[in-house]
Amino acid sequence: SIELDLKDISEINTIYTYLSRDRTDLFWWSSWSSSYYEENGSYRVVLSPTYIYTPQEIEDRVSKIEHICSEVINNARFSSDYEKVKAAHDFIINRTIYDLSYHGTDISFFFMDGRGVCEGYAKSFKYLMDRMGVPTLYFDNIEHAWNLVCVDGKWYQIDVTWDDTI
Repeated sequence: SIELDLKDISEINTIYTYLSRDRTDLFWWSSWSSSYYEENGSYRVVLSPTYIYTPQEIEDRVSKIEHICSEVINNARFSSDYEKVKAAHDFIINRTIYDLSYHGTDISFFFMDGRGVCEGYAKSFKYLMDRMGVPTLYFDNIEHAWNLVCVDGKWYQIDVTWDDTI
């Protein structure tokens, strides 16, 4: 559980959005339950994640993800953020099959099985960019997921899914 002090209880939605969109490394939870009480003019909130893996499964999956990502992160020489973006982009496209029948949407399924849909593409791209130190945002709507990435101080939209034409 995570305990937070909030001045406005509506901030809980902002926190949930941050955790689900910006922290792609927290793939091991599916939802949060929350409880709160008022204390001295603020709210004490307790967030409790619903785990979808055991601690050992989480450790195993993180280890496998890191091993796979090291192919891009450790084995390439980058002189610019553009080269980091291109390397991550090409890595994902070259090792992934777009598969509507595949229901794994967390990054562990995507990296280990090399199959998925736009959510997996976008979250995996963000994960790689975070590991390489390139500011990246994850966006989605009812129909699709994509990213914004900052290169040389400018923000660009990138859609790794749509770039995977094979």
